[in-house]
Amino acid sequence: MASNMTLPGGSLRSNQGPGPSFAGSGHLRSLSGLPSDGEESPEAMAHWQTMVDSGWITDQVQASEAVSHFRLPREFRDGRPLRYNLLASDEEKVLGKLEKLGGKAPAQEKKETFSLSEEGMLRLATRSVGILIELQYEDGRRIARCSLSRMDPRSAKPNTYSCWENEGSDVPICGVELTIFEGAQELEKTTLPEKAAASSSSSPRGPPADFPPGAGQSQSQPRREPTSQDISFDPPPLARSGVPPPPPLPTPGMPALGREVAVKVSRLLDVPSRPQKNYVVRVLDSLGQLAATPEVPSEASAAASTVHLGPEGDLALRTESPLLTLRVEFSDGLLIGSCQIYRPDPRSEKMSQYLLTDAAGGSADCGVELQVLEAVKASRHMGGNLPAGSRVVEHPAAASATVTARSDTFGWAWMGCSSSNGLAPAKPVKPVTGLRKHAGVHDLRRCHHGGVQLQNHTKDDLQVRFAEPNLLGGSLQVLELPAGESLTFDPGESWNFDFHLSVNEKLRAHVVRGGSYIVKRSDGATAADTASLSLETLSLPTRETSDKLANLKGLSFSFSASGWLVIYQLGVAECLQNHGIAKNPYARVSGASGGALAACIMMYGADPRKPLEVLLQSAQILHARPEKAFLLRKFVLKAMQEILQDGSFQHPVFESRRLEIGVSSTQNKGPGRFINMMLNGREHRLKNFSSTADVAVALLASSTCGISGLPFTFHDEDGEERQVADGAFKNFLPTLDENSITVKPFCAGVDVLKLTGQRADIGPSEFVPGSFGVFPPPRTLLQHLYELGYRDTETWLQLHLEERLKDVAKTESASEAAEADLPPVAFSCENDGMLWHKEVLQRVPVKWADMLNSRNFLADKTPQIRRQGMLELSDLSFVGPDGQTAEAAPWEVTGVARWMVLTELDMRWQESEKEHADPSHDEDQQRVEWMIQELQVPSASAGSKQGSQEAFLRRLTCGRVHLSWISDAYIDEYCRRCSVDTPERHFVVSTVNYSLTLRAASHEDAIAWTTALQDAIAETRDYDPEAKSKSKGSTIDKE
Repeated sequence: MASNMTLPGGSLRSNQGPGPSFAGSGHLRSLSGLPSDGEESPEAMAHWQTMVDSGWITDQVQASEAVSHFRLPREFRDGRPLRYNLLASDEEKVLGKLEKLGGKAPAQEKKETFSLSEEGMLRLATRSVGILIELQYEDGRRIARCSLSRMDPRSAKPNTYSCWENEGSDVPICGVELTIFEGAQELEKTTLPEKAAASSSSSPRGPPADFPPGAGQSQSQPRREPTSQDISFDPPPLARSGVPPPPPLPTPGMPALGREVAVKVSRLLDVPSRPQKNYVVRVLDSLGQLAATPEVPSEASAAASTVHLGPEGDLALRTESPLLTLRVEFSDGLLIGSCQIYRPDPRSEKMSQYLLTDAAGGSADCGVELQVLEAVKASRHMGGNLPAGSRVVEHPAAASATVTARSDTFGWAWMGCSSSNGLAPAKPVKPVTGLRKHAGVHDLRRCHHGGVQLQNHTKDDLQVRFAEPNLLGGSLQVLELPAGESLTFDPGESWNFDFHLSVNEKLRAHVVRGGSYIVKRSDGATAADTASLSLETLSLPTRETSDKLANLKGLSFSFSASGWLVIYQLGVAECLQNHGIAKNPYARVSGASGGALAACIMMYGADPRKPLEVLLQSAQILHARPEKAFLLRKFVLKAMQEILQDGSFQHPVFESRRLEIGVSSTQNKGPGRFINMMLNGREHRLKNFSSTADVAVALLASSTCGISGLPFTFHDEDGEERQVADGAFKNFLPTLDENSITVKPFCAGVDVLKLTGQRADIGPSEFVPGSFGVFPPPRTLLQHLYELGYRDTETWLQLHLEERLKDVAKTESASEAAEADLPPVAFSCENDGMLWHKEVLQRVPVKWADMLNSRNFLADKTPQIRRQGMLELSDLSFVGPDGQTAEAAPWEVTGVARWMVLTELDMRWQESEKEHADPSHDEDQQRVEWMIQELQVPSASAGSKQGSQEAFLRRLTCGRVHLSWISDAYIDEYCRRCSVDTPERHFVVSTVNYSLTLRAASHEDAIAWTTALQDAIAETRDYDPEAKSKSKGSTIDKE
């Protein structure tokens, strides 16, 4: 039977007394790293006065700066460093002062961090809720200050406070670590636990004599004499005004709270009802909402009713805040009442009833029944999805972790690295400002949700740990996964979209939200063999795809130099591909160094995950043997093998010259290759490619920065010999126009000398140092950077693409020229050979011995000549657009002779033996395909000499065809040009698109040519870069 009880603040129908109910804890702005935003609310101030009147708060308080002062700016006078003063004051007067502190750091230090001992104790006399701490130089000039609230329960522990120059500052100047003690006159020689025990009879915080026994305590607990634990955790009695005071300040030794907690709301008690209005229960901490129930139907027939929530009232949270706020609202947002839950209170672990207060702090005449469960994510009865037998295990580091804020956290929190403390809001509270902005962190974060499914396919129980994968990521949760079972790790909504997974502290892997994975062990391996564990991916979350970028005109992208951080840019490339950039026939791209490789892969339409895997394997080699860092050129070449083929250069992006690869070049051959490049070099954009080897050589040239190799000799489009090196030397971020969407994979900070180019549009939303480009971080962090590039780009497209398109439209409207409509890009490679790789090895020194001896490299690597001689071009047949073979009249091409040279790479022709024209630099005759195009569409009327094949072949002074394009070579046994009694002297060279009929000097000469061609073609077909490297023992490990 429920009984009616009359309590301070209203009537509550219950079978238990009211549980702990607390009011607001005051603003926490100074503790959370932001400037104070002014006075406490009127309700909080009224609450404070109530505590003062009841004796809960006295005018005795002690501020202890007994730990550290962080990074105070230094000034000197007459060669002597100025020391520091510290003042504590309230809104009326200065309460205390410490003088001439510090000043012992070395003279060359620009900042000083020092610690105090007994002199860091300030005894103050004030009843003000707020205390202002001001740091000064010894001559009285102010450095910075911070404000703190005595109502903040966390101020009773050592905490790091950011100090600001003034209220409107965005950047903290320095920091101070301090602790607030109430009743300071009794703490001179007594520790807090001893003080708590002694205060059971003498503490000024005790209740007034006229307070009823047991008021404010849970009626489910038996009445007993107070102990030290009661003084530490139990709330004070209710005040006369009916406004409950806050929880006691935490004491040293209080156990650290976990990040996983749940509030189980079972009933809403005597809540008012309204027609067509449902209820919503929300739980918040100081940063914002943590969770909310779905709408709970109300009983409109009664003015007030008790509502049972059932499973809908189970709210899983992720926060370390000891103080939670629970709000009961109507579905339209109107507040019914709220209460605060103090997690360290041991009574909150049992189902208790809390009195709700209205917005003014008075009684709302209703209540809520709830229970607080710590580490609930592994609890079956809370609707958790872990298997039976799973439990939360405290991580070894957590047991020894101190709750004191560390100075490194004070510094790094500004850089935008997500901290393991607390849960970030769905959107940033304010745009990226302060040091995060100056560090180059981009405001591209957003909230993510979803879980990670993990299955144990081993015969042993496993311990799995999930952690944040970024630079300063902390451990999130440690779980036990029994053999044959599975679990789903879901930390709730946060900025984390992926996690670092550790299994038995040996296997380390990268997992993403929405993914499903299996932990396996090698066949025959035992539990002691930790290296036998592996993680297999079952499924990954579905990526969003669209064609929003497929038909946009005027779009351009620019990728900066990146080094190993090209992995971030590959994630950017995948995101842009999923939204149609590779289909866009108008889009132009440019890049330098690793950015050029990412841009090429993106526009070619290749899968970025293929070169990603090669680079991840290469990074593992570097971690095992750091001296292999100087083989970056070989790593880049190996990554290109996953993408390029002999026919790749025919892709429309290369044909239309919409890809520009930035290199630094010089014709000065003075000493000091890189210094010479910096002083005498100029930026050069490569965009004319006559073969796939040209594309690969350009990418290698743009990725030559010292650690990846030395500058090498290169012939540009004009045939001039140049020394080429990394494009970053002359232009770190090569843009195409003023509207180029720029991508930079690291946080450049304040780039005074403009060495890393302008601030990019797309960049990391967390701190990523540029040093990662020189030497790669661990594999899991590289995988996180790839995913970070994808997510940041997706956010940028949602937030800023429309605005950029408006700028592009304005530019195009001002221009008279308009692009013609073109069909979407579609490409199918006609030649899947890999002969380009062999040619690259003959044009670019990859081994360091060849780089150091570059003068003799090209002479030693001249392609081997198989056969050469004068041949007559007799006929040309080609495959037309309809697939039919067309053949010219024999008399049109009679007498066209050329000197033919067959090498191990190609078949070349020129006018005479002494003529050494390079066909790759003949702008009119770079491609044999041009010959086909002119024959298909003659430039003059049929029958005229200018439009005939003979006239065209006579103009074809030089040319070449790669052996990978030649399908066959044979003697024409049915040659109509040869008489019956004359052995055949004509032979045919067939390619995919056309065939040439050539006339040798004799039958034997024709046989020799066809034999040499067939042997060369066979070697070409058998060429395998991997097999070649293995056979010669020139693998990376043996380099």
